[in-house]
Amino acid sequence: MVRRVGIGFNPHLPIRETVEYAQHAERTGYDSFWMHETYFQRDAISYLSAAAMVTKRIRLGLGCINVFTRNAALIAMTAGAIDELSDERFILGIGMGGLLPMTKLGYKVGPSQGGRPIATMSETIEAVRRLSTGEPVTMHGEFIDFDGVKLVFPPRQHRLPIYIASTRPKLVQLAKNIADGVILPGVATTIEGLRDQLDSVKRGSPLPADFEIADYLMCSVGTNRSDALDCVRQQGFLLDIIARSSQEQYMERYGVMPEETQKLREAWQRGDRQAASAVLSDAMISAFTISGTPEECLSKFEEYRKTGITLPIIMPIGDIRLAIETFSA
Repeated sequence: MVRRVGIGFNPHLPIRETVEYAQHAERTGYDSFWMHETYFQRDAISYLSAAAMVTKRIRLGLGCINVFTRNAALIAMTAGAIDELSDERFILGIGMGGLLPMTKLGYKVGPSQGGRPIATMSETIEAVRRLSTGEPVTMHGEFIDFDGVKLVFPPRQHRLPIYIASTRPKLVQLAKNIADGVILPGVATTIEGLRDQLDSVKRGSPLPADFEIADYLMCSVGTNRSDALDCVRQQGFLLDIIARSSQEQYMERYGVMPEETQKLREAWQRGDRQAASAVLSDAMISAFTISGTPEECLSKFEEYRKTGITLPIIMPIGDIRLAIETFSA
């Protein structure tokens, strides 16, 4: 049984249904259950809190929330509560939240907008770490101005695992300095694209011991290949990812010609989702996802795993129970 594999979801499924998948994943030996927070859907905290109540072993990963809409004190409060509820099975993943939703909410995130992502992330992690130990925190930084802030409930006894969700070189370097791992925003990426991301992680200072490199891998498992691939075509966020992808240099290996990706990009840019779905070929889907029969998916999964990620996190669509059973074998 493959123990070092997680399962992750975007918050588009009902909470009760998703938590049942967490229970099934625990029964079949998965390492961890992950929830990603996507504005403006259900919040990830609700899913993990519910999962903590009905599971006993599987780790619970928040992959991830952002450092702009949640103050560091609130993040520490939430982390402490879920860690207590889960008997110290919680992993805190934090990131920048995505440029478009943060802009809609009025936050200046990237450097081009006047944001200071490195300082924001660094100060947030420092504050959360210190608050999680139960100490009173006084910090006067660029973004955090705490004066004797202290959590009033008992701190947990272990070091809270914190991962940074990013492939930006400076944020990855920050993760190697002060965090416990990175979460690569793969979801839909070619194997070559993932290798590029891993190369960026390994540049600069050496990886610390036990440093986690987690990555989401979108998968669609079906009893036949055609059904599995058709399921992928209905995923708008996948169409968006592929249409905006800069991985054309790898496409010919999968039998995808430049004109095909151009047609997809044009259809998506003019808002014609039906046309975009129609030109999303089997070869494109195979390049960016793990899709097909259980045997085909296991073979592709092993290719991704051999790149060097330490925690592959499958993100299943379609027949989710079949996917869970496939990757637990």
